[in-house]
Amino acid sequence: MSASKRFMAVIAAILMIASVFCVYLPVSAHEDLIYDKDVGKGSKRVFDFAALLNDDDENNLQESIDKAKKKTSLDIVVVTIGDAHGKTSMDYADDFYDYNGFGTGNENDGILLLIDMDNRNIWISTTGKAINKFTDAKIDSILDDVQPLVKDGDYYDAAETFVKRVKKMGGGFAFEFSVLKTIIGMLIALATGGIYRARVKHQYKYNGVAETYNYRDKAQLNLTNKSDVLVDTVVVTERIESSSSSGGGGSSTHTSSSGSSHGGGGRSF
Repeated sequence: MSASKRFMAVIAAILMIASVFCVYLPVSAHEDLIYDKDVGKGSKRVFDFAALLNDDDENNLQESIDKAKKKTSLDIVVVTIGDAHGKTSMDYADDFYDYNGFGTGNENDGILLLIDMDNRNIWISTTGKAINKFTDAKIDSILDDVQPLVKDGDYYDAAETFVKRVKKMGGGFAFEFSVLKTIIGMLIALATGGIYRARVKHQYKYNGVAETYNYRDKAQLNLTNKSDVLVDTVVVTERIESSSSSGGGGSSTHTSSSGSSHGGGGRSF
C-alpha cells in the first residue's frame, strides 16, 4: 500500500471514530450531568436539554429564578429533556435534583419543574421544606397554569409562570413579618393600657383616712313587683369552610432512588 493510501486510510479511521464520538457525546455528557454533585454548587438552574428555549429565554428565566430564590430561600430548577433514558418523569425529576446536589439548608429545600418531551409529561418535584410549602392542592394549582402553556408549545411562558407561582406561594417572609407586626402591636397596646390604668388609679386614689360607712344599716331594698321580660335575642352564626375550599390539605410523599423524600405531582400534555 502506498504512503498516500495509508494516509487516507488513517484519515478515514479518524473521521469514523470522531463521528461515533460526536453521536454519543451528548448522551454521555447528559449522563455525567445527572450524577455530578458539583452541578448544584454552581449558579446555573436552567437545563434545556430538549432545546426548547433560546439563549434570551434561558437568561431571562435564570434571572427570574435568582430573584425567586432570594424571596423563598428555596432552590428552584427548570429542566427540559427529549430523552428520559427509560425513567418515568417522576423518577427523572427526583434523581436529577438529588444526584446533582441541588437544595438549600440541611434538608436540601427546593422545587424542580421537568418538561419531559419523551414521556410527554410535566412533573414538579419538591424536597425538604418545599414539601410542606407546596401541598398537593398548590401543585395542582400551578399545573393548572403551566400545562396549557406547555401543550401549546409556549415553553418559556410555562417555565416563567412556574417560577412566578413558586415565588408567590413559597415566600415565608410576608407571613413572618405580619406575625412580628401583630406581636409589636400587642405590646404597644398593653403598654398604653397599663399607663392609662395607672393614671386613672392615681387620680381616684384617696390619700386620707376614709370615713367608715355602715352599708348594712343604711342599705334598703323593697321588691314590690317581679316579672320576667325578654328584652332582646342575639343569634351568632359561624361559617365553617371545608378543606377543599380553603386550598389546604397535605402533601403526599414518596422516596426516590437516593433515599430522599419528595413531594410532587404531574400531568401529561
